[in-house]
Amino acid sequence: MSAQISAAHGATWFRLIMPDKRIKPLLVAAGAPRDEAEIVIRHSIDANLAGHDSHGIMQIPTYIDRMTVGHIVPGRTLDHRP
Repeated sequence: MSAQISAAHGATWFRLIMPDKRIKPLLVAAGAPRDEAEIVIRHSIDANLAGHDSHGIMQIPTYIDRMTVGHIVPGRTLDHRP
């Protein structure tokens, strides 16, 4: 996967080259199942491409930190009890 995205002002360009190859191992090492890591990466890149950089891949280190302290629990299912 390769894409160019512009910053909000349109003057700066960033190149994302195969971010899944670089980011997925970090999320998996922090405890995320591979399929969840792929979803997080895809949605983070989509946020960047939509111009919402604050919700993009720059959040990955925060997600990993929150996983480490237990604020994000990878692989957790929701309990739908009323």
